Parts: sequence; structure tokens; C-alpha cells
Amino acid sequence: KDVPPPTISDWFYSSYTDGVLRARVVILAIFIALGVSLGITGAQIEADPDNPRFLPTSNNYQSFMLTKPAFFNRGGSDDSILIKFAWGFAAEPIDRAGTRATDTKNLGNPVWNPQFSMAKAANCILSICEAAEAKSDARKTGGYPDYPIQCFVAD
Repeated sequence: KDVPPPTISDWFYSSYTDGVLRARVVILAIFIALGVSLGITGAQIEADPDNPRFLPTSNNYQSFMLTKPAFFNRGGSDDSILIKFAWGFAAEPIDRAGTRATDTKNLGNPVWNPQFSMAKAANCILSICEAAEAKSDARKTGGYPDYPIQCFVAD
């Protein structure tokens, strides 16, 4: 005995399939238009210039977490800290006018102190380099060559 299929199955096998096949061009056009419009909208997404923070900016821990990735490498080695000194800046060292907080390529322009003299600062820079290399049990430094210092004034 043949049992006729239920009505919902009959509808999917006949009416629905025939309707989709007849309207396939329209359905494809709708999906293409939707994909293009979502792609254009998605391409305009930018990073939020004001990142959400768990703590206020004035909190010491929050300011450390913002600074940490730029200056401290992963690992517990004493050699994992890179320190770069720069001399000759004005009281406000960076002019950030016209820059965005999320732009990692344009950090601003340095503002130099017009009264700075490298000749006068060379002895100070050399003494800082020598002090950084010196062995000190109080500071727990191993001295040169355990902690090599690259000092352009000493070269």
C-alpha cells in the first residue's frame, strides 16, 4: 500500500522548490546586494579612539598596563628590559596635535629645546652610561659584560 506523503513534504517537493527555482535570479541578486552592502559597511569600521578601561587613567596600575607592552618583553630575564634615553627635548617633549590615540605610526612630532648643547651634555651622558655598567650589590647589577650598555658617547 502506497501512503501519500504528508502535506508539508509535498509542499517542499513541489511548490517550494518550483518557487525557488523560478525566483533564483532575484534571490541571488538580493544576497549579492546584501553582501556588498554589509561588506561596505564592515570596511568602514575603525578602532575606538577611547578604549574602555577597568580603572581610571589616573590609577597607577592602569597607566602601567598601557605602558608595559611597549617597554617590557615577555619573560623573567634581567635582559628583557630595554631602556632608551633621549636628551634635548623641551618641557613638553611631544607635539600630539592632529594625531589620533589609536594611530601607532604617527605618535606626534618631537619638540626640541633650543638651548640644548650636546657638547655640554656629553659628560652627563657618559657618567650615566658608566653608572649603569658599574657593579653594585645594592642595585643587584652584575656590571659589564653581564649587562652590556651601548653608549654612543663612550664609543
